[in-house]
Amino acid sequence: MKKNKERHIYRVLRIVSLLLLSSIYYGVAQPNFQKHLKAESSYIWIESIEAANENLLLIHGKVDSTISIDGMQLSKLDAFGNVLWSINYNFNHFNLIAADILHTTDQHIIVLAYIAYYPTNTSQNQSNQLAIMKFTSTGELVWDFILNRAQVSSDDIHSIVETTDGNYIVLVSNGIILKISADGHEIWEKRIGLLENYKHSRLLAMPDNSIIISGQSIAQDIMSGSFINTIITSIDEHGDMQWSKAIPDLLPWDLKLFSNHDILLTGTSTKAFQQPHLLKLSPNGLIRWVKIVPLINEWKHEHTLITNSNEIVTTFMTNQGSTLIQYNIEGEVLWSKVFLAARNSTETTKTTGGSIIAGLADGSIALLIRRFFNATQTLDEDVIIKTSKYGDLSNCYSANICLNTTSLALPTTVDVDVVVENMEIPNIRLDALNGWITSQELTTKDYCTKINIPSPFFTTPDTLCVNTLIEVDNLCQEEADFWRWQTAGETISTESNPQNMQLQTPGLHTLTHVISTNGCRDTFSQVVQVVAPSEFSIGQDTVLCENEPLVLDITHNHFEYYTWSDNHIGGKRTISESGIYTAFAEDNYCTVNASRKIDFIRDLYPNKPINLGSDTTICEQIPLQLNATHPDAKSYFWEDGSTDYFRNITKAGTYWIEVNIKDCYFEDEITIATEDCAGKLYMPTAFSPNNDGVNDLLEFGSKYVDITSIQIFNRWGVLVYEGNTAWDGRIKGVDAAEGIYVYKVKYLVPLLEKINSKTGEIMLVR
Repeated sequence: MKKNKERHIYRVLRIVSLLLLSSIYYGVAQPNFQKHLKAESSYIWIESIEAANENLLLIHGKVDSTISIDGMQLSKLDAFGNVLWSINYNFNHFNLIAADILHTTDQHIIVLAYIAYYPTNTSQNQSNQLAIMKFTSTGELVWDFILNRAQVSSDDIHSIVETTDGNYIVLVSNGIILKISADGHEIWEKRIGLLENYKHSRLLAMPDNSIIISGQSIAQDIMSGSFINTIITSIDEHGDMQWSKAIPDLLPWDLKLFSNHDILLTGTSTKAFQQPHLLKLSPNGLIRWVKIVPLINEWKHEHTLITNSNEIVTTFMTNQGSTLIQYNIEGEVLWSKVFLAARNSTETTKTTGGSIIAGLADGSIALLIRRFFNATQTLDEDVIIKTSKYGDLSNCYSANICLNTTSLALPTTVDVDVVVENMEIPNIRLDALNGWITSQELTTKDYCTKINIPSPFFTTPDTLCVNTLIEVDNLCQEEADFWRWQTAGETISTESNPQNMQLQTPGLHTLTHVISTNGCRDTFSQVVQVVAPSEFSIGQDTVLCENEPLVLDITHNHFEYYTWSDNHIGGKRTISESGIYTAFAEDNYCTVNASRKIDFIRDLYPNKPINLGSDTTICEQIPLQLNATHPDAKSYFWEDGSTDYFRNITKAGTYWIEVNIKDCYFEDEITIATEDCAGKLYMPTAFSPNNDGVNDLLEFGSKYVDITSIQIFNRWGVLVYEGNTAWDGRIKGVDAAEGIYVYKVKYLVPLLEKINSKTGEIMLVR
């Protein structure tokens, strides 16, 4: 009995655990992921993604490096991003690129592919066609054939949809529309005349088996030339026209259906700066509202889905990365995300092709990022992202975008007459492809490149000194759209990492960093205490009179560190040379400086600055002025107590002065003798002009007189010489006789400004 009870408990626990595992796998909490897709030895070009219950279904073309033929690859992934199976569908002389995929209600897979035929015989022409293939849910081929109609172009968007009666509608180039049964036979074929000019065509299956067709039509205007219209056309289950309307100046992108049978058309207005547009139309083609999405960056390749709750999800590829936006049924933005890790490579040769989305049964969103070839024909792995129904990606990086749709005036729709032509259905079976299917190595790997999401966060010291340059650190905002630094509501810089911000007044300041990324504004603030520096001085300029060194001590309890311009460290030092000394004092926040000029007097005046001159003798009648002036002198003091810079000397003696120059005292002295300078004339009594070099001339002179004239007479009174210089003892060139001669001398005494004369006798001896 006990064992039966234990077995029962075990069975219950097992059932509960299985239910838990099942709920984890199939419930709403399926894991999010971001992965790379890669096919070995081939280049991937993914074209479409479609939801298949809880799994993801992908198709893509590949370039086989061995046979140089494009083959169609069909792969199925589980809810965790793992490859369940992957096949390659290929055949000789054909390039096969998938164009559209359809997951049918009976769990089959329909693939519409574009075929380029390259014949081996060069005389044959290349032909381009469409092909249809039907596979089971495990990748086994059910049937395939070529739509052998008029040539198609790879530039067209070819589309296939399933009608409610289990058949398929195929849109071919040149306005041809086919209805094909579930077993691959053609039911009817129509040509819609206006569709011959269609581009970007899309199909939408309505619940009543009717089909909505959208496409771009290029019309001609006589006045302005060509212009673009979007044509919306409705045909019934037999291919007969129901209605057709034109929406002017709109380039269509995608076509989806709401649960109430309203129609969502996305596109681009040629008159609204190429921004994405959303249009909601009634089942009979009347426009209910038009919204514009003001994307910040350049965008490419819009794709759309409508969720089970009638919310709209669009994806765009922008310069930032793959952008995902969800709107409510009225076209208002609910949330928007950009997946940064799936963005373009930094290499300029690589360009991003676009992104495609699909909605899963649990409400999550599958996002496929496809890329173009670069210059070296190497293709990056494509990226597949699975997010929650709110666009969340838990294991990689995404950023919000701040968007709001704007309502536009409703455009005027124009009824268009469209001719529907019945085409003759061929009596024979459509041409088979006769290709072969091989397994293909397709792998996925987790992928998340480290992305620095812009943030306004920063760090800076919480206390600064006034006028100090603010250093901000730990920035991560280089990829923002703009930056702004503010304090007290005023912008002080718009640079990402400013180098010149200052706070000039003491007190509390709030420094705010504002950034905008993808239109989203974000801020971060920090309070900074600004303090004024303490007063600092190292003394007044000084002149040292002695040769003894000066000891400086500038330490103060306000400061902690001291450095000098000559690299000395510390607040105390000995000065032994003249110069300008600059000290820097630092506390916890401020650095202040002060300078002091220190001169040794010996360096200022290497020569004696005061000099009264050498000792000298002066005339008693002429005073001598002593001058001790100096440009830097502050005071003068003489031995007699006088304080003038000069002194008039008339008496013999020793004189000294003391001069204050830059608070240093210098002395000098001089000894002066005197003599009488009244003008006494020296009068000789004899001379001997015998050329022996001794007393050969008759000279009259004195230290303080000037001889003006000399007259010499012989004893008979005859004038024998007249002049103002010495007489050489000759009369008219002949030696005069010895004897007594009489002289008369006139002379000037300059000191007395008086002319005197004297006479006397002179003996001439030979």
